[in-house]
Amino acid sequence: MNRSQLDLLPPDQAAILIRKKRFWKRAIWISLAAAVLSAIGGYLNYDIGMSGISKSTGGTKSIVCGSKITDIYIYFFRPLTALCFLIFLVSIIRFLSLPKTAKP
Repeated sequence: MNRSQLDLLPPDQAAILIRKKRFWKRAIWISLAAAVLSAIGGYLNYDIGMSGISKSTGGTKSIVCGSKITDIYIYFFRPLTALCFLIFLVSIIRFLSLPKTAKP
């Protein structure tokens, strides 16, 4: 029989560790979803801005710096995506550092 590390702890400490594992597992999934959605939102924002520039300039995409849409992409979505991936990595590290549970 495979005993988990949680079986060796008192019940109150085991309950606390189980709640921590649930919290970090949720944090992993939420931060990953937020990172993917912000990356997709940033790409769509950039793509819409570039198509608007090409329509307004007659097919050339040379005026990238003047677009408000690309400014939003650069200054909002990129740092948001990076922050979400950072939270994702921290969540994985914290989750894996907790004691293992036995499989039922």
